[in-house]
Amino acid sequence: MKKIIAILGSNGYIGSSLCKFLSLNYKIIGISKNNTNNDFCDEFFLINIYIDYWYTLIINKRIDFIINCAFDFHDQNTDLNLKYKIFFENLNLISKYTNCKFINISSTSSFETAKSIYGKEKLYIEKIFTKFNSINVRVGLVCSCYSPGSAFKKLINSDIFCYYPIIKCKDPSFFVCDIIDLMECISYLLLIKINKSHTITFCYRNKFLLSDIKKQVEIYKNKQLYSVYINWKILYLLLIIKEFLFGIGKIRSDSIIDFVNQNNNILNRCFFSKYVLKKYYSKISFSEKNKNKFYLLEQNKYINQ
Repeated sequence: MKKIIAILGSNGYIGSSLCKFLSLNYKIIGISKNNTNNDFCDEFFLINIYIDYWYTLIINKRIDFIINCAFDFHDQNTDLNLKYKIFFENLNLISKYTNCKFINISSTSSFETAKSIYGKEKLYIEKIFTKFNSINVRVGLVCSCYSPGSAFKKLINSDIFCYYPIIKCKDPSFFVCDIIDLMECISYLLLIKINKSHTITFCYRNKFLLSDIKKQVEIYKNKQLYSVYINWKILYLLLIIKEFLFGIGKIRSDSIIDFVNQNNNILNRCFFSKYVLKKYYSKISFSEKNKNKFYLLEQNKYINQ
């Protein structure tokens, strides 16, 4: 009998990818505030996890694992204690009445001295999950030339866009990971016993530059892109003005703060790869056919990376 996983934020990039990947071996319950169910959820529920009480769903469905991929941006003045009050109450009741295990997908932007709103809120969510038996997975920027994340979709889907912005700052590099490797990491974490809460970081050892991502985008688009260099302070100011006049768009000014104030002292880093996880494939029961199936779902053709 398949174990049951509830994925919070099942319609996001990482959430939907998890639904596809894990549906091979688990029953998937998708939970999202957006009414766009994907085809890989066995069941889907339209729930806002921040304002609704959904613990009864988890108890009644006898969920074995909860993977949190949900995130909702707020402004600088939002009271996080109030925003996550009901969310915490749900997790507390689930922990009290079930043996459900928690995995929280966080970010390398999350650390004690983070200056971005995004980093601070991710850290706050981590602290909530730490109160229960859970694993917080701090993930680098998730991207792949074959399966681009939401940060690159607009750029890649545009046929007329031929310029690529490169931000100039003190350290323009950042940690990344590939979506497929992340899926394998989560698959492994589902197998291990969670006796106490702990945090790991999943990213590649070598940091990337925006110019490296540019090369991947060029491969995907099969066209040359022209680099446009811009100082981060100028870009930040332009985005602040844009947000004041037209509202928040795809790229936020807070993302620039996040980019220039990264955590370069990442400890307890966890570098998984297909080779490291190879010995666990028999336990996960992934056949070559099934592993390839995820690639087929993502890009309509198998590409051996």
